[in-house]
Amino acid sequence: GELQEGLGEADESAAALDAAVLIYPYEIELHERLAEAHTERGDATGTVRERRAIVALAPADLAEAHYELARAYLSDGRPADARRAVLRALEIAPSFEDALDLLLEVRRGATSGPKDSTGTDEAVPEGEETLCAA
Repeated sequence: GELQEGLGEADESAAALDAAVLIYPYEIELHERLAEAHTERGDATGTVRERRAIVALAPADLAEAHYELARAYLSDGRPADARRAVLRALEIAPSFEDALDLLLEVRRGATSGPKDSTGTDEAVPEGEETLCAA
């Protein structure tokens, strides 16, 4: 019911934004909104496509654009591409904390690691494995 209704709205929104992007292909904000719509719909491939378009359009915050592209690659199951994109973000902004965290996540090979009670990723010492996978 309500979930399907929400997904229908996300699909309609994505379709409208797809049409707008064809008319205004150089509008970064439209690509941003379309990337967010694809993310809401669970369309990782669509999100990657739009995040790549944003990077190609050279936005003011290029480090953030590369970081968001890396997140999209990771959710699309492409850790090698995610690593390259996050490294590009860090070349531009070496102290970009979110990008540093994402690089660690990529290096651990986790797409969504376990959370502790504070909501941060649990650190697992190198060489130790967890006994049960969630």
